[in-house]
Amino acid sequence: MNISPELRKRVDNKIAELDSMAGMLPCIACIHNRDLELEYLSPLGQKQLGHTLEQLKAMGHDYHHLFFETEEADFVPKVVALLKSKDVSQRVSYFQRVKFYHENEWVWHATTSQILMQDDDGEVLLFITFSVPIDPKHHLTSKVTRLLEENIFLRKNYGKFAALGRREKEVLQLIATGKSNQEVAGELFISAATVETHRRNIKQKLDAGSLFDLMEYARAFDLV
Repeated sequence: MNISPELRKRVDNKIAELDSMAGMLPCIACIHNRDLELEYLSPLGQKQLGHTLEQLKAMGHDYHHLFFETEEADFVPKVVALLKSKDVSQRVSYFQRVKFYHENEWVWHATTSQILMQDDDGEVLLFITFSVPIDPKHHLTSKVTRLLEENIFLRKNYGKFAALGRREKEVLQLIATGKSNQEVAGELFISAATVETHRRNIKQKLDAGSLFDLMEYARAFDLV
C-alpha cells in the first residue's frame, strides 16, 4: 500500500492497538490493507498456519492461494464490495476454508470482516477480519459442512443445471430417488425409450458419469 510516512505511522499505531490485546481474543484476528495485502495476523493465526507474520507478508498475494480455498470462495466479492462502500458500520459475514500447517484437509471457518481504518478523505486504509474454526467434533458440524459444500457445488454448476429442460429436470428428480426407467416412464406417461434418451442427454449436459453424480445435482438443486 503506497501511503505517506505520516499515514504509515498512524496505520502501524492502529495495528499495535489490536496486537496489544490479540492474546485475549477467542478468535483469529487478521488485518489487510485496501490492496488486500496482509498487514497483521494474531499469534493464534500464525501458529495455525505455521509461519511468522514476516514470512506470511513476504509471500505477497500467494499467501491467499496457499492457505485459503479461493477458487470456490464467495467471500472475495463481498469484501471488495465492503471496501467500495466505505461504510465503517457495515459488516460482511461468510464461511471460508483454511488449510492449517501440516494438515491435509481444509477447515471451515465462520468469518466476519469490517472496515477498521480510513484516511482523512474517507478512503479505506485497513479492514479487519475475525475468524473462528468450526469445531469438527460438534454434532452439527457434519451437517453444516455438507450444506456449505452443496452451496459450493451449486454455484459451480448452476450453468449446467440451467441448461436442462423442464422434462429433463422431472426425469432427473425421479432418477435420483432410485426409480427405474420403467417406473419413471409410468409416472410421466412416456415410453421407457424416451426416459433413456432423457437420461443420456441429462448426463451429457451435466457431465455426470454415474448415478451418484446425478443424485448430487438433485440434492444441491432441491429436487429431492
